[in-house]
Amino acid sequence: MNGKKILVVYYSRTGTTKLAADKIASLLGSETEEIVDTKNRTGFLSFFRCGMDATLKRLTVIREPKNDPQNYGLIIIGTPVWSHNMTPAVRTYVKQKSAAFKKVAFFCTSGNGSNERAFIEMEGLCGKKPVATLELSEEDVIEGNADEAQKEFTSKITTATRQP
Repeated sequence: MNGKKILVVYYSRTGTTKLAADKIASLLGSETEEIVDTKNRTGFLSFFRCGMDATLKRLTVIREPKNDPQNYGLIIIGTPVWSHNMTPAVRTYVKQKSAAFKKVAFFCTSGNGSNERAFIEMEGLCGKKPVATLELSEEDVIEGNADEAQKEFTSKITTATRQP
């Protein structure tokens, strides 16, 4: 196991968080893995059900990930923010896999910019303080205006992976 290996895991309902995850992985030269929720979360009414599931901190059924987080020195976890919370798919992944996390970093995408509650819950579920966090607006990611923030985030991660 290479202690400096990094895995970017993310859930993305609309593709925005995937865009951010792909950019972060590209900057770091790391692998990515999408967390796949088996529940159908498409459509207009689903938007409200998604918010309710996040607010009630529900878990969901996710596909078994291909990558074992134990094989990575750092796991970067990305989630959209729904009703000020992480998504059920990310909550499920963290609950299932956090015992294997050595170091973590978090990023969130949101329409309203209130990610603090999601970060606090992610830290609590992981049982680890993140080496870095990044808040991105959906608009900045989609319009390509998040580059500088992503570079800053990955710079902090690079520094953290050099430390034991």
